[in-house]
Amino acid sequence: MKGDFTRDTFKAEKHYQHVLMQQGRVQLDADWNEQAAIASRRHAATAVDLVGHCGGPAEPAAFGRAPYVRQPHETQFGVTDWTGALRPRGRVLADLAATVRRLDLDGLAADGPVATAAIPVPHEYARPYDPAAYGLADAPGGQYRPAETAWNPTRDATPLVAGLLNAFVLGARAGISAAFPRERLDGAWPRQRLLILPAPLASTSNTLLHLRTSAWAGAAGHLRRGGTVYVSCSGDVAIPEMSDVLGARILDRAPTAAAAVLRFVRSWGPFAAGDELALPPGDGTLATRSVTLAAAAGSEVVAVDGAGDPALVVASRGVGHAVTLSHPLELLLARTPDAHGPGDRTWGVYAGLAALAGIADPASVAHPDVTTGTLRGPAGGLAVVTNHGPAALRVPLRLPDEAIAATAIEPTGAAQLPRDEGAVEVALEPHGAAIIAWRTAAGAR
Repeated sequence: MKGDFTRDTFKAEKHYQHVLMQQGRVQLDADWNEQAAIASRRHAATAVDLVGHCGGPAEPAAFGRAPYVRQPHETQFGVTDWTGALRPRGRVLADLAATVRRLDLDGLAADGPVATAAIPVPHEYARPYDPAAYGLADAPGGQYRPAETAWNPTRDATPLVAGLLNAFVLGARAGISAAFPRERLDGAWPRQRLLILPAPLASTSNTLLHLRTSAWAGAAGHLRRGGTVYVSCSGDVAIPEMSDVLGARILDRAPTAAAAVLRFVRSWGPFAAGDELALPPGDGTLATRSVTLAAAAGSEVVAVDGAGDPALVVASRGVGHAVTLSHPLELLLARTPDAHGPGDRTWGVYAGLAALAGIADPASVAHPDVTTGTLRGPAGGLAVVTNHGPAALRVPLRLPDEAIAATAIEPTGAAQLPRDEGAVEVALEPHGAAIIAWRTAAGAR
């Protein structure tokens, strides 16, 4: 670069962090320029460290050099090819950027996402062996250190993450939008009407994977408010006063050779009496082993297992409901590749939960291959509708009663959608998506 510079003092090999000014000394252009060069090099080094060679495309001449010569898939990284032309993923991102620029985010999304259900995250998953969770702050005694830190020093959160993610997917397929609030140490439960506790949240073997015993004290208040709680049981489940809280109790662990099945004795979601739902097999561990339930007096058996014992039990608790499943449904699905494919019907268990709890997303599609995510704002809302199946679909999107106009937002513009009995028809390509905006009377002014 040409210019009137006194000198260039930047030396990368010195690894200087900054240039310091001194009082009473004239600042020179070289001081300023060296500080700018240090910052520029730091930004470049950060980009290389974070992104590395994987952030951009490789030209064919580089295919014979490491790392490309040893990992062919790395030749396809980046949103453009080596000539600068957009790859398919780049075109999708460009279309998304153009679409987002057309959205009225302040009016339609400022209030954030809508969640009709909650899947709590154990406190000690985020803060393992946190002394604040021991309940000993006000109790006299000596030092306490969990023995688990010795006999289980390797922290493996895989079962918890598998359970939470499969619960989220099942909920999405059943039209349930779920949040993941962290477990509170005061025992208070989330305010959502449906609380989903997939295995291993009710287990006892690993303190990092389940709710604390004191968390169950919040069940009574949740049920009094008209809430619904769902629990799926694994072989190491332990719930204090389970019969009183959930209306079911555990008789024993199910035999390891027993097939996991639900035989419905009354309607539940999409299932009718007489329908049978076979679940994936477990691996013989307690985490994927079912239990044998007994229904408490006044509870209703919705489905039985292969031995004819209660497998899905519903108990009314005032204006609320408790639902207990004898199988660790979510962990069984986690062991099955592509478990949530078009032919899977396990989402129907969660559809029954949604109907029992009386919840529905503000904008929803009644199709298991289509999920919706909703944002709300003072003027209306946005729905992202996604087709997870291999076939093109035309589906009705139900909108809130207060919606007076709906448009499909596309990269090139917005198309008005006619409403029919509170719904609009949305066309979805295979594995495609659409963004639908709606406005209320307040938002139309």
